[in-house]
Amino acid sequence: MNVTAALAEMSKPTLDGYAPNANIQDDLTPAIEDYVAKNSTVVEMTFQDLESGPETIDDNFDNALGPVPTPKVSGKRQPAAPKKPIPKKFDFAARDEANRKLGRKGEEWVVRYEKHRLTAGGRLNLAEQVEHVSATRGDGLGYDVASFEMDGRPRWIEVKTTNAGAMSPFMLSPNEVVASRILGSSYCLYRLHSLGTRPRLFVLTGSLEQQLLLEPSEYRARLRPIESDALDIENKE
Repeated sequence: MNVTAALAEMSKPTLDGYAPNANIQDDLTPAIEDYVAKNSTVVEMTFQDLESGPETIDDNFDNALGPVPTPKVSGKRQPAAPKKPIPKKFDFAARDEANRKLGRKGEEWVVRYEKHRLTAGGRLNLAEQVEHVSATRGDGLGYDVASFEMDGRPRWIEVKTTNAGAMSPFMLSPNEVVASRILGSSYCLYRLHSLGTRPRLFVLTGSLEQQLLLEPSEYRARLRPIESDALDIENKE
């Protein structure tokens, strides 16, 4: 559980079945970081195995939905020392997001799952209207699948897929965060995990800002404009 907490802090795949325990030794994370840095070849091979999309995916939909995992927090940690940078190629959450093949397979699985859910609920007419919008309309809407509640209300679904465990971090775009805020209770994030073994998912409904710890990972940069007063002084000189 301590190792899982340290891996989660580093945006690495976590250990399935072990809830993160925040009361960990201050030197555990640096020790794992050193291991990653010194054993880059082994770590790279592990990530490649996790990233590879399975050829066939288990469609055992009846037992796929699970509860939202709850990170375990016990005790208080001392403020951690500044972290040593880890090579960017080992940012697994970013690599998961960039893996279009894996992401597309996850979205297709969710489309089948939604059709099964609605059909099992006696709403075959709605099941036939489920749309894989990221494929039919393109990315940028802030969600991947257009589905329905049993009463016919819309359900807009963003799919985040990984071969790793349920606690593994994932990437969100600003557009997805804004869409969850605007669409409210009709917006769902499906966290689809363990895709290569036996797919499982949990669902977050509504504004993601209220349910997730969001950490900035990149910045869009442009040159800062010079104040007009500074330009006047420069021109006079």
